[in-house]
Amino acid sequence: MHITSLQYAAGDITQKGKERDKSRMSELLQGLTFSDDSEAEEDSEPEGQPQRKKRKVPSVPEKSWTKRDIKPNFPTWSALDSGLLNLKSEKLNPVELFELFFDDETFNLIVNETNNYSSQKNFSLEVTVQEMLCVFGVLLWSGLVRHPRKGMYWEISDCDQTLVRNAIKRDKFELIFSYLHFADNSHLDQKDKFSKLRPLIKQMNKNFLLHAPPEEYYCFDKSMCECFDSDQFLNGKPLRIGYKVWCGTTTQDYLGWFEPHQEDSTVETDKELDLGLGGNLIMSFVDVLLQKGHYPYHLCFHSFFTSIKLMSALKKKGVKATGSIHESRMEKCPLMNVEHMKKMNRRYFDFRVEENDEIILCHWLSDGFISLCSNAVGMEPTCEVKSVK
Repeated sequence: MHITSLQYAAGDITQKGKERDKSRMSELLQGLTFSDDSEAEEDSEPEGQPQRKKRKVPSVPEKSWTKRDIKPNFPTWSALDSGLLNLKSEKLNPVELFELFFDDETFNLIVNETNNYSSQKNFSLEVTVQEMLCVFGVLLWSGLVRHPRKGMYWEISDCDQTLVRNAIKRDKFELIFSYLHFADNSHLDQKDKFSKLRPLIKQMNKNFLLHAPPEEYYCFDKSMCECFDSDQFLNGKPLRIGYKVWCGTTTQDYLGWFEPHQEDSTVETDKELDLGLGGNLIMSFVDVLLQKGHYPYHLCFHSFFTSIKLMSALKKKGVKATGSIHESRMEKCPLMNVEHMKKMNRRYFDFRVEENDEIILCHWLSDGFISLCSNAVGMEPTCEVKSVK
């Protein structure tokens, strides 16, 4: 934009000057012209800057919702191999139960890595499996009988302390404990904050799965290992300060798989699914669970994990799933809105089924308002239940 004439730029403060200024202003406004070149300059981008590449957003097919009950096509649950060890039927003492999970393979791993670390420090430790068993025995005993210092287990003249003194010498215990390692420091994954424990975690998960009871239902949630040196906080739990751990358990609280929480998760997942942290953890647990056999397991979890994409991915793997779900993850499902439902009678519910993936969403009004999602459980049969206080 440019002005054609600047001859009337000066003004006059007298009355006649004001009148002349008005007429001059009208001429001035009429002299404003807009050139085509200026518009072209505004629209054109600088030649030196490269054109931005537009990010290709994958086309997501729209969901087709209808009001009917779900029609799942999962096989029915049947008893697994009866030859599997049933821990309830076996009369095992505490030591035998401990040795099921901390077996010879586990202790050989610990002994090898401990000796390897001592050799890296130019010291020949040569610890044996029997000595390592004694070290772990002292650690377990210290959880039952508390003392301010480890050395007091050898100092106090108590009949119970003879167990520790007779098992291992104090200097030997301190020496082994100072070199205790579970991984090779020269081959650590810098992205994994638990890389120094990763071999032990994998070995423990392997043993947990090996002796897992044959149950259909599994629950996936977070737990807390108490540790006051941690900055992780979990409100509403008996243990609030410590390390957050993701756990897959049976209905009888048997731990089948666990993974310590970290901001940058190292869980290997399919990036194309784009399930987020919660969904990736569920898929990792399912992959491990299916190693025991491709059975129609039924997973239950809360809204942090649940999404329609996750339910669809689990269905393709032959795994049932049910969980609460956030409103933001319902993918425009035309359910009755929350404000309207709160005006309805108690126990009222509204539901829709996605035609392509056969996934059901439900709003349910009870003492509170809850949204549920499932790829295996429908609305029928309906019945009244009593809350247990």
